[in-house]
Amino acid sequence: MLKYLITSDVEVIPVSPEIAEKSGEFKFYYGSSMSLADAVIGATAWKEQAVVVTSDRHFLRIKEIKVRFV
Repeated sequence: MLKYLITSDVEVIPVSPEIAEKSGEFKFYYGSSMSLADAVIGATAWKEQAVVVTSDRHFLRIKEIKVRFV
């Protein structure tokens, strides 16, 4: 199943300097409760104007992104 998802439904987006910078801003602003990985996910969603679909409530605090909580 994972192989199917990777080859057909998932776009790999490299971490650009803009995403890296925004990740740092999110990490600084939203504090130690947010991991660097989650800050990168949030920054990527911000840059790509994408929706983060998650069950992690801390994404709901990021006002700059759209989140669909499941």
